[in-house]
Amino acid sequence: TQRAEGGQADLESLIQVTGTSLVNGSFALQFLSSCCSILSASPKFPGVPLIISAIPSSLAVALPAASVKSGESFTVQVTILTPGGAVAAESYQGSVSIALVASGGASSDVTLAGITQRFARGGVVLFAGLTVSSPGTFEMRVSATVPGLQAAPLRTGVALPVSLGPARGLRVGAPPAGCTGGEACAQQPWLQVVDGAGNAVSQAGLIVTASIPSGSASLVGTLTATSTASGNVSFTDLGLTASGTHAVTYTVAGGAYYVESGHVRVSVGGPTFARVLVNPRDSGLVAGVAFVTQPLVIAAD
Repeated sequence: TQRAEGGQADLESLIQVTGTSLVNGSFALQFLSSCCSILSASPKFPGVPLIISAIPSSLAVALPAASVKSGESFTVQVTILTPGGAVAAESYQGSVSIALVASGGASSDVTLAGITQRFARGGVVLFAGLTVSSPGTFEMRVSATVPGLQAAPLRTGVALPVSLGPARGLRVGAPPAGCTGGEACAQQPWLQVVDGAGNAVSQAGLIVTASIPSGSASLVGTLTATSTASGNVSFTDLGLTASGTHAVTYTVAGGAYYVESGHVRVSVGGPTFARVLVNPRDSGLVAGVAFVTQPLVIAAD
């Protein structure tokens, strides 16, 4: 309602329409006067239709058809709806946020990685490239601001079950330690098969090969090991030949993935044989007289 002044009343920002049957579109309005007969509607801007957009009232969340797995990328679609169930393509210009919370006893330190807040376009928001750090049953909570209205944000929540992801890598459980040149290390390395988020994966039969990518050292012992049913990979007699600090790389057969354990320290081994560096000259040897050229022998590991 607006009081007329000088025979004219300007009505601005006056309509908030709700109702289960409302859809976006053009409407014809009828204006009434408290003192006189019904006035015919006369648009302030002739030829421009009056567009009334329904107020956003709810959120619809679409999860992937396939099961979400830890460490694997997935996409979530959020649609902003009007009271009649139509997409609020014209009336919504705000941002939508998503978050993940534990439910059903799942780990409370779960991480939802990726962009978790986006602006809507045409009433729809796509959250692509999301990953979850651990398996379990979670709730995805979605909220959307409603710009220009003094109303609480739109909120909803959907269950998001996450299963363990497939094998995507290796994690070093223990690097080689207590290594002496040419001998098996006192502490043998072991590794664990993991998914893309670093969770342990139980997968048997993966063949892992140890190697040294660069440097003067080489490996001795059995250079391959096979994962057990629990995904554990253990070496038994691995060693390095040269003293110093070296990096050892462990690669799954086919080169699908690998991991490196750096800073493996190797000490000088005890002598195992003698090496002659200088021989006495064959000529000028006299019994009872010291050699002209003395021999030089060293112990080597």
